[in-house]
Amino acid sequence: MKIYVTNNGNTSLEDGWNGERFSFAPGVQVEIPVGAAQHIFGYGVDDKVPHLIRLGWLKMSNEVEAGMKRLAEFSFSDRPLIKRIHASSPVDKGEAGERGNTQTPAKSVQQQVALSA
Repeated sequence: MKIYVTNNGNTSLEDGWNGERFSFAPGVQVEIPVGAAQHIFGYGVDDKVPHLIRLGWLKMSNEVEAGMKRLAEFSFSDRPLIKRIHASSPVDKGEAGERGNTQTPAKSVQQQVALSA
């Protein structure tokens, strides 16, 4: 089974599991095995302290809160993110790179009314 991990922080993380390396760049979703998520992040595990220590985010007992904040920068999902594509309509351009038709529809209608009167 796979899990999708997104690094919502500003710092990259690289770690490994079962002989495979994983890189978690900021803003990027990475598909990894659930076992890797459990090993790296303590996914599904109640006690996160051993994982925070292994990641180097916890060196002293008074750093648990800071380590948990860092861990909270990662989100987990059983589905990939849906990327939204914003499309715009094409624009007619003349040879000089300007719009071919510079008249607004309102002007065109006004001119037609004036011509027919």
